[in-house]
Amino acid sequence: MTGAQLRLYASSAVSGRTLQALPVTGAWSETGVTWAIQPATGTQVATTTSGSGYRQWAVTEQVRAMYAGANHGFLIRDAAENAAGRLQGFNSREEGSNRPQLVITFGPGTPAPPPPPPPADTTAPETTVDSGPGNPTTATTASLVFSASEAGSTFACSMNGAPYAACASPLQLTGLLPGGYELRVRATDTAGNTDATPALYAWTVQTGTTTPPPPTGCTAGPVTVGADRDAWIEQKDPAKNYGADSTLKVRAKAAENSRALVRFALPATPAGCQIVGAELRLHNGSPVAGQTLQALRVNGAWTETGVTWANQPATTGTAATAATPSSAAVMAWNVTAQVQAMAAGTNNGS
Repeated sequence: MTGAQLRLYASSAVSGRTLQALPVTGAWSETGVTWAIQPATGTQVATTTSGSGYRQWAVTEQVRAMYAGANHGFLIRDAAENAAGRLQGFNSREEGSNRPQLVITFGPGTPAPPPPPPPADTTAPETTVDSGPGNPTTATTASLVFSASEAGSTFACSMNGAPYAACASPLQLTGLLPGGYELRVRATDTAGNTDATPALYAWTVQTGTTTPPPPTGCTAGPVTVGADRDAWIEQKDPAKNYGADSTLKVRAKAAENSRALVRFALPATPAGCQIVGAELRLHNGSPVAGQTLQALRVNGAWTETGVTWANQPATTGTAATAATPSSAAVMAWNVTAQVQAMAAGTNNGS
């Protein structure tokens, strides 16, 4: 619809008046409407001047609204009601001639606007390392497979803190020397969003054996012993003992630090032998990357069911730092010097 005109024929007229046409917004009936129950009107107002013959109002927008919603017709009124009582008369539909008319013009419709563009992609992909070398391993080569949560993503890798560089999965590494390795991988999607939390994979390359050969004349091999007591203690509950727990907890947190104690019964040194190596191993049940974990020799007596933060024994000597990253499944410390001192003096554990 491109236009609409309301036409009413003036059966009587007085010049100099402004006549309004407003859209009716409520239902009414021809035989029931009264001044007291007249329906409300909308805000769109069309005007024309008074006079004889057909009077016309441009009601295009009002009729468009009727097509879009409800059609209750028009209200005609004098723009200056409560004036001198001048009457304007129009032919009704009951009159035999010159009845009310609504002239509607149709034409080509306005094309619908194109749909809005999709919202910009601002969500970064998630990066995952799906597989990698065993930890620890003696292999000098490694193959690491990684993926992203969004198809079409590209990758950048950083080895042991080096700057990120483009890489692809699977990543093949060769010529690895004994030591710890950390690979960080981050994905970037096709919209340019980069994962702010790169995936981390850590492992340790070891030599074929971790125990030095015994001195000449000693025929004994390595001996593995289990702990004869262990416990953990926490700063926030200094009087509580955790010797019966199945987990040893170590935490670094302000006013809530936790420490673990463990002791082993040292085996007798075989004839002709001396202690040339000792490694403390603990299974890491909840790996957390980026921590530096130390083992120190305990310098006082303690019991598994009695030790607390408040009465914990002192330590002595130089701390041993874990040879494996804190994300490893098995943590290992070189405690040769500490065990040699325990064998020569008192063994209170670490």
